[in-house]
Amino acid sequence: MINSDDFIIVWLDDNQDKTIDHWDTKQRLQYLIQYLRIFNNPDECIDFITSQRMNIFFLTSETMGKITIPHVHELSTIVSIYILSQSTEELIQNFSKITGMFIDKNRLVSRLVVDIARYTHTTISISLLEKDAIKSIRDLNKEHASFMWSQLLIEILLKMDQMDIAKNEMIHECSSQYEVDLVEQVKIEDFRSNYNTTKAIWWYTRDCFLYRLLNKALRTEDIDIIFKFRFFIKELFYQLKDASDIYTQELIECDIDTLSLFRGQNITFNEFQELKKCADGLISFNTFLSTTIDRAVAVVYAGDGSGTPEIESVLFEIVIHMNIKKTKPFANIKNLSYFHDENEILFSIGSTFRIESIEKLIDLNIWHVKMTLCDDHDEQLNAVLDYLKNKLHETTDVFTLGRFLIQIGDFKRAETYYNRLLIEISPSNSLQYATICNQFGLLHQRKCEYVLALEQYKKALEILSQYPSIDNEILSNIYDNMATAYDDMGQSDQALVHSKKKTLQFKETIKDDLSLGITYSNMAVTYDQLGDYENAMINHEKSLEILSRLPTYHPNLAITCGNLGATFRNIGDGKKSIRNV
Repeated sequence: MINSDDFIIVWLDDNQDKTIDHWDTKQRLQYLIQYLRIFNNPDECIDFITSQRMNIFFLTSETMGKITIPHVHELSTIVSIYILSQSTEELIQNFSKITGMFIDKNRLVSRLVVDIARYTHTTISISLLEKDAIKSIRDLNKEHASFMWSQLLIEILLKMDQMDIAKNEMIHECSSQYEVDLVEQVKIEDFRSNYNTTKAIWWYTRDCFLYRLLNKALRTEDIDIIFKFRFFIKELFYQLKDASDIYTQELIECDIDTLSLFRGQNITFNEFQELKKCADGLISFNTFLSTTIDRAVAVVYAGDGSGTPEIESVLFEIVIHMNIKKTKPFANIKNLSYFHDENEILFSIGSTFRIESIEKLIDLNIWHVKMTLCDDHDEQLNAVLDYLKNKLHETTDVFTLGRFLIQIGDFKRAETYYNRLLIEISPSNSLQYATICNQFGLLHQRKCEYVLALEQYKKALEILSQYPSIDNEILSNIYDNMATAYDDMGQSDQALVHSKKKTLQFKETIKDDLSLGITYSNMAVTYDQLGDYENAMINHEKSLEILSRLPTYHPNLAITCGNLGATFRNIGDGKKSIRNV
């Protein structure tokens, strides 16, 4: 059975189940793919297709196709359409996603085998960051969330505890996904019984449940499944890191200054248009990236550009300069792979590249995208990572991903993530439980559910009250969040009396300059709202004294200057207001 976890075959035909020929075709399709849905009612078929998030290979008769194709052709989930007909080619001329018309069912199934195999090999998710994006860094959390996600994910997963429960949870998920697939169930049991740390790459490169489910989760950023696979992601990363240390040393000893690697794949027309806009920008692949040293092999996988107009054939060339100091791990995994005859170079998730050029190779009818591997000293990449640290409270821990999801407004996945953490934490770890309550408070606050937010903050304080020696910084953060919740509710006096003064007391003992500067700024805004402009100005000045040490375009400094401008405007000093804004 072909890897079908990312898509489904939908078959619409009014003659189904009426002939032995149709019954035989149905059996062959069910053997070919895990997910097959069959319809004989066009309205039900259209409703099903439009409700799907999985990609679809659509089979239909010419009669039914004339009814349904106009309604579904432009959906991004439709990959290809196949017409079971010996009639006219009118539909092909009007709808570009139609791959062909098939009288012979054997030819149809053979074509599906090729198309599905090619699709599953080349489908991959990419994230882009334009060269000039850093100039509008305050908008990064909205416009470039996927790019930042790939940078955060592996760092956070590596910090999670590696417990047996994580492995068992992953195996249970795999068994559930392949409950009716006896072939994959045998492989799952093999993994349960025989897996060890030295076999992570071997299992990842084997064509089985593990590669399929993991790559699908990473491509779709499915936080629930990714969390369940955290055990294997860590194992794979660390084995790749060990192999990378050996591989890079071998290259250096062989006096290899530059290494060129290749990957051929298809991407959608819309994705390619975004890619072209990103010349000289950054690109990150949202999964472990397989490449080859053999350009000819990559060209074969790229295809010849003769597919549908919605698909572009692309040859990625990755140039690695061996003098770069530190990158995400990459290595030749030939001796560790399930397939020992392939010179495959595997890159870790989160690897980042700079796009150097994009040009059409006329003789091959494919696009050539040349990239260089970025190291940790890349100025633009560093700016993104610094932004993330500043936005997400400097340190990266298991709670960071949830904070990031809240920042970009992805509340559903943030809630899913924190609920997963609640299951994992030890009942005796009250500090982590209080931290999650605090994060749920932030989640409710961003959703304008202020009463629920305050309930969570108070629950966190109640837990921490049992620990007199608790770190003041944690309490300070909770009080700060309560203050902003009261502000959001329009209760500025309550914010000042019950939270901000307490926050200030804690932060003066902590001496966290950046955090203290933000608190002064928040208090200034509250005084401004209360009409106490004298105290507002005092706190603005204290805030700027601290935050002026930040880079000129730092978002916190810009916000503080804007708030100061608003206070000047309120007291009637328009010139200073304009100067600060």
